[in-house]
Amino acid sequence: MPTAARLVAAISLAIASAAMVIVLAIYYPDAKLDRYMPNIFFVFGGLGALVGWYSLGRRVEFEEGIGIGLGIRAALTTMAWIILALGIAFIMMEIVDERYRGREPMAAIRGLIAQCMLLAGYLFHAKVFGIAIGMGIVAGLLTRNAHRMWR
Repeated sequence: MPTAARLVAAISLAIASAAMVIVLAIYYPDAKLDRYMPNIFFVFGGLGALVGWYSLGRRVEFEEGIGIGLGIRAALTTMAWIILALGIAFIMMEIVDERYRGREPMAAIRGLIAQCMLLAGYLFHAKVFGIAIGMGIVAGLLTRNAHRMWR
């Protein structure tokens, strides 16, 4: 039953992604992430659950191994989607505040790229990255074991 593996993958990656919010708030107090903590918490958890359900849970059926590679790939995919989603949210807030009024549309695209690079610097810090990869490995192992148990 592939649904059990997908469910385990979604739950484990959602927990891993939500734990990254706490780590980010601890290691980057200057970024004032605690002000946006509930929103970021749901964004990270939701994207982790989506990547777990559609990527990790689906791929575990077709790929061999014990799940470590799948977990690392899922963690990196989740981090990429998180960077893009938070960058788009930041640029949308800037557009609503009319900071791009009267400027060319490419200024918003350049702002999005700059914001994504800033967020990548936060997320690819050694401690945050290590926790994400470690929890991704655990998610891959749990998903592989769930697939073996309930197939």
